[in-house]
Amino acid sequence: MNSDAEIELVKSYAGILAKEVRTVLNLHLSEEFLQTIYIPFVSYSKTLDLSGSNGKKKGYINNYNELLTLGEGLECRGDLGLFVNEIQIKNVIGNLIFNSSLNFYEKLIFRIFGISYRELKYCVTNSETNIIPDVESRFYLSSRLSHYGNHLSDLVAILPLSIFEGIREKIFAAPVSLVQVHWLGQIFNESYLFLLAALKENGTLVIGQPHGGSYCQMRDLLFDELAERALSNIYHTPVWASDLKAFPNWRASRNLFLRLKSLVKRKAKKEKFLVLLNYHYEGVEPQLFKKFIKDISINEFHINQLKNLKNHFSASYDFKLYVRQETNALHKFKFLQTHYPDAELIFTDRSVLEISRSYEAVIHITPWATAIMELSASRIPQYVYLGPELLLNKEYEFFLWSSKKGSTKSNYFCGSYVLIDNIRYRSAYGASFFYPFYFARLIKILMKRTKMLNQIKILRNQKGGRV
Repeated sequence: MNSDAEIELVKSYAGILAKEVRTVLNLHLSEEFLQTIYIPFVSYSKTLDLSGSNGKKKGYINNYNELLTLGEGLECRGDLGLFVNEIQIKNVIGNLIFNSSLNFYEKLIFRIFGISYRELKYCVTNSETNIIPDVESRFYLSSRLSHYGNHLSDLVAILPLSIFEGIREKIFAAPVSLVQVHWLGQIFNESYLFLLAALKENGTLVIGQPHGGSYCQMRDLLFDELAERALSNIYHTPVWASDLKAFPNWRASRNLFLRLKSLVKRKAKKEKFLVLLNYHYEGVEPQLFKKFIKDISINEFHINQLKNLKNHFSASYDFKLYVRQETNALHKFKFLQTHYPDAELIFTDRSVLEISRSYEAVIHITPWATAIMELSASRIPQYVYLGPELLLNKEYEFFLWSSKKGSTKSNYFCGSYVLIDNIRYRSAYGASFFYPFYFARLIKILMKRTKMLNQIKILRNQKGGRV
């Protein structure tokens, strides 16, 4: 199934779920509003096999954060505040609502273009919920959904309390009617989703973009990318074809400014390569990685790659632990001391860019690391593994091989490390120092469009649905 068909399927399933929930709970909320709430849920449930994670086995699921844990596990989750903290929704009226803080440069350009903006703020909250399961309503919902097939009725068992029973208790009082454009934020946070649903219902146009590795790089759309595309009116992707130009990616463009720091003060280079380690799972590996690699676990893949570095490079190495890797997992990397006795194992919160500028080159074990995008803004040589066991988007795979500046093997069918052309890589993301100008112009166009659409909506209501 192609990407567009997958997106439409998720929208369709979420729309059906919204319609039936509205009926079962007798809600005044619109189907459009509820569809927004359920798109991330449907995308996540469709992409990962959660059939064994039912109510009988685990008890009811409280919120999206607990749902994510079923497929991703508790390890390597990062800042959980993104998923459970409440949004402070005061003063959110403006031409643009941005999902995080803007820097001075971005604010200046928006002001010059006459764009009023608001930045979403989060406050720490208790993630626990006291919502009581409504067994009777869930049974009724399941029976109604069974008419559409078991694929929908089975989802009721893992439907979080926060987006079923909890909807009846939620108060929607955000002043969102005047917002014209919104930059998509963290979609697996209920507080944010309710605001997003209100924005979309009132005609706000939503812009989305890849904000890290794996987006637009894997053969199958991952659940978060699938949901973000379904929720966005405009979704800017990188362009892997060399004859096309990409709209500037926000994160890739910001990295150009971060690079300037390393140009001002450079340290003496170590005669070593820096190898960036991936997260090593102590417990059960997330189902998610079945979408990344075939016929082997992600831990086994990483270990094999590390042991085989000498088959690709004649160099000395240091190894940087993944930023969220706990020190109690260091015993899993003892084999590195045997294979590379002169190597140092680095454990630090310093940025990859800051550390990497002291080395001859950087090695990425996988081609979906966010660090590749970050380092492409610099002049630091970086090697990326490319092999037949990786479930990559064919366009991205071809881009890596065809745009390479060199490789450790003559082909990648048996596995090879390719030397990234940093300029080509960041160009694929449209990275530009002038990115706020591009966005300001786009936002002004969208502001006119939303104004026109709202006028049409008013006329339609005045004429009884006919324009």
